[in-house]
Amino acid sequence: MIYIKNNIVIEIHINNIFIIAKTKAIIKDIKVNLTQTELEISDLGPIKLFLDINIFRNRVERSITLLQKSYIKKIINKFAPNIKLVANPYQMEYRFEPNFEKAIPEDIHLY
Repeated sequence: MIYIKNNIVIEIHINNIFIIAKTKAIIKDIKVNLTQTELEISDLGPIKLFLDINIFRNRVERSITLLQKSYIKKIINKFAPNIKLVANPYQMEYRFEPNFEKAIPEDIHLY
């Protein structure tokens, strides 16, 4: 379940609660209010993993990176367990060449 109000997002998934707000003070205030209820909560710090999605936050660059590496590995192991992994699936010496010819309607269906 996701609750949104006044630019505050609270997401509840099973026994996890994620709070997103503009400032740390708002998040701290919400956590204080939650501890005053009958709920027993513990602060695990910034989110790092959610539904097999790794979450990396770079405060200096003001960016968030989401990676699904573990999910991809699960899918590969399930459907193609004997697949040979390669670092680069393309031939290193291959170079794309520009094509300045205009596509004709008969060829467009190929793409």
